[in-house]
Amino acid sequence: MYVTRDGLAKGPDGLRSVVASVAGTLYPESTDGPMNWATWLNIVQSGVRVPLAEDGVMAVVDPRNAGVPIEGEAARDGAVGFSRANLDQYWRNRITLSEQIHLADGATHPVSAFEVEWMSLGPARLLATVLTGRIVSKSEGGELAADRYPEFGGHLSRVLDVRRAVDTTMAWGREDLERSLDLARLCVRLGAGE
Repeated sequence: MYVTRDGLAKGPDGLRSVVASVAGTLYPESTDGPMNWATWLNIVQSGVRVPLAEDGVMAVVDPRNAGVPIEGEAARDGAVGFSRANLDQYWRNRITLSEQIHLADGATHPVSAFEVEWMSLGPARLLATVLTGRIVSKSEGGELAADRYPEFGGHLSRVLDVRRAVDTTMAWGREDLERSLDLARLCVRLGAGE
């Protein structure tokens, strides 16, 4: 994402769209609508200030020394609120959908690696933001969940091995998805403050 100085001053609720690069393609206007607080906190945590020369050319900067001047506490609070709402609204419904598609009597859809990984790491990542106030990768969210909830440690270790291509032969079954859904339900309950 590329956010101008004026955009930084407006904050995530005031930006209608931003310039974004996705998989190497530059999009002048994002189609995702307004930015959310989780993305904003990510900019706060890892954003790089790029000064422009008088001729409008971007200067080369060292990312280790070029923080973005954004109010961190407001971004953290916004990202935590966004993550809580996402767990409560999206993930609660997504768990039900996964159960209906894959676990209902007579379900014929095979359990995919994507479904097990998505249901294990997506909610864990959001819960990590709620608990730590930081935006983390899905892998780091899984690691944090495994540390906090050791009953899911073995399951998450296998999921993370597949994600990191350590184990490319893993075949997932119904029991694996049920374990993923148990973890997702825990993340939703804790993250939504139940």
